[in-house]
Amino acid sequence: DEDTLIAALMHDVPEDTKVTLEEIETQFGKDVASIIEGITKVGKVKYRGVPRYVENMRRFFIAMAADARSLIVKFADRIDNLRTLDAHPPKKQYRIALESLEIFAPVASRLGMGEIKGTIEDLAFKYVNPEDYEWVKTLIQKRYAQKNEYIIKVMDIGRKELNRSG
Repeated sequence: DEDTLIAALMHDVPEDTKVTLEEIETQFGKDVASIIEGITKVGKVKYRGVPRYVENMRRFFIAMAADARSLIVKFADRIDNLRTLDAHPPKKQYRIALESLEIFAPVASRLGMGEIKGTIEDLAFKYVNPEDYEWVKTLIQKRYAQKNEYIIKVMDIGRKELNRSG
């Protein structure tokens, strides 16, 4: 909806500028300010790599967002961050990708957001398991080439048959 889109465009404003949530509420309404506040709260949940706290972090993550729209915007922001992760140093790439796999993807799954979960996993995989990623990438490229050859052969046969039959 309109409020979610406005919040998505402005979600970093309170953190990155002097503009307050109160000013946002005055300008854009209570819903927009509430969504941004939820995004900000969820953003303060930091994963520090301690496996025994992962489940608590996931629950806390969900509880922090009183409005599901905050989570939707946070997921979209995380996907955008993962798509531009190449611009960061390797340690930060790994930390963000691992957090994405261990916190964001499972929460998306629990909320029934399978496509978001899959996108997060696909984008983070390269940074958390680079060797496996390269292996899978090579495997996919080989299979694609084989299937492409097959398709070309079938198309040639089809063209010949269509030409033969007029």
